[in-house]
Amino acid sequence: MQVLGDSIGKLNALREQYVLNLMQVAQGHVQFSQDTQMLTDQEIRSAQIENDNRVDRASRYDYLKNQKPDTLKNTQGVDKDTLKR
Repeated sequence: MQVLGDSIGKLNALREQYVLNLMQVAQGHVQFSQDTQMLTDQEIRSAQIENDNRVDRASRYDYLKNQKPDTLKNTQGVDKDTLKR
């Protein structure tokens, strides 16, 4: 029972901190540091290509994940649509 009480106490503390952080943001009392490192054109292009590839792979995965099995193939893997009748 003490473990449950400890867990609830930790959860309550995290929620309180979250609400306090939200209140500070809403009031404009947020301090942050800006990234001032200048990137070269090559570094920017490289990052864009890498991001595009990640998005493309994710899109292909989602597309393939939602595909239904091909019902036009027989057990030998020959496409029935290409057979001459």
